[in-house]
Amino acid sequence: MRRTLSVLVVATTTLVSLALGPTAAFAGTSVIVDSTNGSAQTHFQDYGEHLYACDTSSDGLRASAVAEWTVNGVYRQAEVQDADGANGNCAGHANLDIADGVTVTVWACARNGATGAFQYCAYQYAVA
Repeated sequence: MRRTLSVLVVATTTLVSLALGPTAAFAGTSVIVDSTNGSAQTHFQDYGEHLYACDTSSDGLRASAVAEWTVNGVYRQAEVQDADGANGNCAGHANLDIADGVTVTVWACARNGATGAFQYCAYQYAVA
């Protein structure tokens, strides 16, 4: 009886492992970050690693979204900008390629022009 039960447990465990595959899906985290003055908003979607910049105030500044992450000791960064005004369309977008489980620092900033200094920045952590 014990031997039969042991064989059934091993067989069931093996079947479940085969059905689930070698790795389980990883649940990342998406975030929305608002700049400290409320004029820029950044959206990071963990599924597909999408980064969006949204200009939320008609103040003459543009919204800048920045994502930063490190993989195998290599620092990476991506930036997109919404430069067409506060019209609700979140014009800045990038489809990033970040491995599942990697922590991403997501920034929302305002800028005066394409290369102006970052202003009113705020950040949160997400997981790809």
